[in-house]
Amino acid sequence: MMDEQQPPAPESPPAQESPPATVPEVPPESAFDMLFERGRVTFIAIVLLVEVALFMLAIVVPVDANLRQQLVAQGQSALPSTNTSAGALVGLIVANNLRVALLEMVPAFGFILLPISILASGIIVQGFAISNAVSPAVVAFSYLLLPFTFVELLAYAIALVSGTMVLVAWRRRRLHREAKVFALEIAAIVVVLTVAAAMETISIFSPLLGILLWLPLAVAAVPVILRIVKQRP
Repeated sequence: MMDEQQPPAPESPPAQESPPATVPEVPPESAFDMLFERGRVTFIAIVLLVEVALFMLAIVVPVDANLRQQLVAQGQSALPSTNTSAGALVGLIVANNLRVALLEMVPAFGFILLPISILASGIIVQGFAISNAVSPAVVAFSYLLLPFTFVELLAYAIALVSGTMVLVAWRRRRLHREAKVFALEIAAIVVVLTVAAAMETISIFSPLLGILLWLPLAVAAVPVILRIVKQRP
């Protein structure tokens, strides 16, 4: 008797390949987002702290009298007349400071110009203080009380960092993207220097009111700080 043949086992259907997991695409950063990158902002903050330290040292550390007199003479030649209106004074301050900031945006050159300009400004302040029989340390402390000091130095810090980031972008071959940020930084520097010049002019006419400008400055800084905190690391 022949063995009964077992029917062939049904073939199992081929396993369906699961679709590959899709990684959500991260939208490219806009120029505005790049402007608030934490690395860039940290760089600006470090430069700002170095600027403040250099400026304070240049005011309080005694220097050669001949050098101080030469710089003071140059500073006096740039001073406006006493009957200059407030609006004209703001324009003169912005024009002078903007010229310096734009030069500091030149890649690599800014690292040379920034400390020289900061130290020269501090020595000029020291010279004016000594010529008016005021302690340079007292003058240095008064500059720390006035917020326009930090606002103006912030603009120079942005200028230096912007030029440096152009070099970094060139090395990483993303110069086209950085060019858009560079344009935004120029606009930001103009705005910051204009605000600083207005604050400085107010401080010249009323030092007490100049100190009180810390209040609106703090209010204006809140949305900027929140924007930086929410930025992707």
